[in-house]
Amino acid sequence: FVAGGRAYMAGRPGLSVLDVSDPANPVKEGELAIEEARGVHVIYPNAYVNAPSDVPLSVVDISDPAAPAATSRSEEPTQINGTHVAGNSLYMVSEERIWVYDVGADPEEPPLVSSYPVATRIDLLAHGDLLFATGSDTFTVIDATDPANLTEAGSCTLAEGDPGVTYG
Repeated sequence: FVAGGRAYMAGRPGLSVLDVSDPANPVKEGELAIEEARGVHVIYPNAYVNAPSDVPLSVVDISDPAAPAATSRSEEPTQINGTHVAGNSLYMVSEERIWVYDVGADPEEPPLVSSYPVATRIDLLAHGDLLFATGSDTFTVIDATDPANLTEAGSCTLAEGDPGVTYG
């Protein structure tokens, strides 16, 4: 995730904050250990980091790039495969559900708004009022106009090995 001249990267060691204001000379400013971090989305001053571990969601205060600090950690849901933020909603996809949290109500400990059952999901992208989710062989479009009441807008079958959802 890139915003305001900084890149926020999730990886095995956790969350890394990098100054990329000079693309020829990126500089690591800080990091926070989060076991097997896989994804990060930022709504300043917080970064929402997901991992498939016992702590699938970490809310991290990034107001001091040199010392990012976890402000809260959630133990539910588990086995998160993807996370995306759109508007005031944080969407997390697990093996069987999409979980919706309201980051507008409480950015540091977002309350669960709803969850929506899905077949095995690997990736998720939120764009406007729509969620795009891929599974092992399915692409599903979900209407998120009302985050408390997600509904399927459509789906199709993919060939084995088709790529996941990419933002761009």
